[in-house]
Amino acid sequence: MSTGRFYPAVNATGQSLVIQGDVHGGIQVAELTKEQRCHQLFKTVSYETFKDRNPPRVEGTCRWVLEHDHFRDWRSSTHDALLWISADPGCGKSVLSKSLVDHNLCSSGDQTTIYCYFFFKDNEEQDNLAIALCALLHQLFTQQPSLLRYALPSWEKNGDKLRQENREMWRIFRQCVEDRATPPILCVLDALDECRDEDRRQLIDMLCEVQYSVDHAAPSSLKVVVTSRPYDNVQRWFGPTTTRWPHIRLRGEDENDQIHKEINLVIDQRMRDVAKEFRLSDLDLNRLRRQLLYMQHRTYLWLHLAMEEVRRLCRDSIYADEIEIESLPKSVEDAYERILSRIEDRQKELARRVLLIIVGTRRPLSLDEMAKALDAARAHQCRSSCLVQIDAVRLKMQIREQCGLFVFVNHSQLFLIHQTAKEFLVARSPSLQAMPGLWRSSFDEDMIEKTLATWCVTYLSLAPRCWEASSTQNHSTRNLSGTEERDRFFEYCAEHWTSHLRDDDLREDEEMKSKVLSLYDTRTDLFHAWFPITWRTVDPYAKVPVVQIQHVVSMSNFVFLMETISQRNPFDLTAQDSTGRTALHWAAERGHPAVVGWLLEKGADINAQGGFYGNALQAASASGHEKVVQLLLEKGADINAQGGNYGNALQVASSYGHEKVVHLLLEKRADINAQGGRYGYALQAASAEGHEKVVQMLRKFRT
Repeated sequence: MSTGRFYPAVNATGQSLVIQGDVHGGIQVAELTKEQRCHQLFKTVSYETFKDRNPPRVEGTCRWVLEHDHFRDWRSSTHDALLWISADPGCGKSVLSKSLVDHNLCSSGDQTTIYCYFFFKDNEEQDNLAIALCALLHQLFTQQPSLLRYALPSWEKNGDKLRQENREMWRIFRQCVEDRATPPILCVLDALDECRDEDRRQLIDMLCEVQYSVDHAAPSSLKVVVTSRPYDNVQRWFGPTTTRWPHIRLRGEDENDQIHKEINLVIDQRMRDVAKEFRLSDLDLNRLRRQLLYMQHRTYLWLHLAMEEVRRLCRDSIYADEIEIESLPKSVEDAYERILSRIEDRQKELARRVLLIIVGTRRPLSLDEMAKALDAARAHQCRSSCLVQIDAVRLKMQIREQCGLFVFVNHSQLFLIHQTAKEFLVARSPSLQAMPGLWRSSFDEDMIEKTLATWCVTYLSLAPRCWEASSTQNHSTRNLSGTEERDRFFEYCAEHWTSHLRDDDLREDEEMKSKVLSLYDTRTDLFHAWFPITWRTVDPYAKVPVVQIQHVVSMSNFVFLMETISQRNPFDLTAQDSTGRTALHWAAERGHPAVVGWLLEKGADINAQGGFYGNALQAASASGHEKVVQLLLEKGADINAQGGNYGNALQVASSYGHEKVVHLLLEKRADINAQGGRYGYALQAASAEGHEKVVQMLRKFRT
C-alpha cells in the first residue's frame, strides 16, 4: 500500500480528485468521495502548528493541575463537565494544554477517547470562533469518520459557506456529542481570553447550550478544558453556568507556591544544561542555582528570559567564580526592557518598524511579507515611486541579532515571544507616554493604526506599478490581481487597509487622502487589482460585483471621504450595484452608523428595496448591528417592510440569532407573525437555526 500526501485536484470534467504521492515517487489518482470533500472543508488552518509552537513540559511539572482535587474530580466524572483553569500570564497554561493533548492526560479509563483542541491567539488566524469550530469538527471527523453523516446534509445545502456559519457548525458538533455511539470526547480550548470578545461570549454560551440540552437526557461523552487568564469578564460569563451543569474552576493564581516548586525543577534542569555547556564546577553551579531560586516573582516566562541572560553572562566571563547574576531581571517586563535596550542606536528605527508591524498586523506576517512591509515604509519615508525588495534571509538574521528572544520565527512567520510582549510595547491609554529611552509603552493604538494604514496604502499604490515595470523588463505579462505570482502582502493590504485607516487621518493628511481617492477610482486597473481581494473578505462565495465609488466607500466608515467625493463629483444615492445594493444598504450591512446617518441626511431612501436582504434595515439586522438598527428605526424605517430572502427584519435577525436586535425589533412593535421569506415567519427561522434564547424571547412576546 502506498503512503504519502494527498493533494486536491480537479479533472477535465470538473470532478474532485485526490492525487496521492507514493513512496516511489509515482502518483495515484482517485475521485474524492462526498464525505472526503465535506471533511476537507473544515481544514481551514494548521491548528496542529498552533499547538506545537509551545514547548513540551518538563517532567515533574504541571502537577499543580494534574494532582489537584478539582482536576481529578473532573477527570473521573461520569457526566459531561467543564474544567476552567485560570492562571496569571507566564505560568505555563499553554504548555499544560499541549501536554493534556499530546499525552492523553485527561482520560481516566481505557475506552477510546477522541481528543480535539484549539489554541487561541490574539491574531485573526487564531482569535476567530468560526476557525476554531472548523478545527474541532475536522479533528472529530478525522478520528470518527462515521460522524460525517451529521455534517453532510448541511454541507450539501450550504456548500463552502458552512464554515462561516457558527451556529450551524455548533449544531453539528452537538449532534456528534449526543450520538450514543460516539466515544468520550475531550476538548481542550487554550487561551480563551485571547479569543475576540464577541466570539468568546458566543462560545461560552454554546458550551452552556450543549450541557443544558444533555443534562436532561442520558449522560453523554463531552468533557471540556478551558484555560485563560483570571479575567473578570470570563468569570462573569461562566458564572451563570454553575447552576445549570457541572462546572469546576481551578484557580492557578491561588497555586503560586506549587507553581514555584515546579519552576524550581525546571531551574535545576536548565542549570545542569548550562553547567555542561560552559563546563561549570558543581560549586559554581550550585551558587548560580541558589541565586535564581532567591527570585520572588518566578514564572516560566521569566525563567525562559532569565536563562538567556545567564548564558550571556557565562559567555562573557572567563572566570566562572566571577559570574554574578544578582543583576538578573526581576520581572518579565524588566527582561523585555533589557533585551530591547541592547539594540544599537543605528538599528533602533528598523527595530521599531519591525515591532510595530508585528504588534499591529491582523495576522502574523511571513519574513517575505515583513520585507515588503518595510520596503513600503521606506518608500513612504523617502517619497520613492517604486519598491525594492529586501532580502528575507538577511532580514531574518537582522531581526534575530537585534531583538533576541523578543521575536521568534516559526514556519517563516514572525511572532512576539508572548502576549505579554505586546502588552509591554503598547500603552494602555494615549495618556500613558513612554519614558525617554525606554521601550515600555512606546507605541499607542492610534499611532500603530495610522502607521500601518500609511504603509498599506503606499504598497497598494506602488506594487502594481512595480509589477508592470518588471513585466516590461522581462517581456512577460502579469495579472494585476496577483494570481500568477501570489503577493501575500498585497493581499494583506487589500484586505486590511480600510480597517487600519481612520477617517480623521484623511482630514489631516492631504497626501494620504489623494492616494486613497486613487485607490477608490473604480475605473482604474489599480482598483481592479485590490478590490477583488477585499471582496473575498466580504463574500468569498459570490462573484465580484460591478460597483460605483459610493458603494465601495460605504463599505468602510469614512464619512469625510464620502463628503469629499460628493463635493467633487455628486453621485446618485439611489444607484444600485450589480447585487442590487445601494450605498445605504452597504453602510447598514457593514455596521457604519456615521455613514448611514450622513447618507440619510443627504436624502437616501431609507426603505429602498434591493439586494439579498431587501432593504437597509434587514441588512443591518442580518449582521447584528444594533446601533444601525436603532438609528434606522429612529429615522423612520418601515420595521415590517417585506422583501429580500428573509422577508422582514425580525425574521432575518431571528435566523442569525442576534438576540439584542430581535429584542429591539420586538420592543418597537415588529409584527411577530409576519409571513414571507425563507422560513415563513420569525419563530420558524429561530427554531430552524437552533437559537433557543431567541425562540424563548419570541414566545414570550407572542403571548
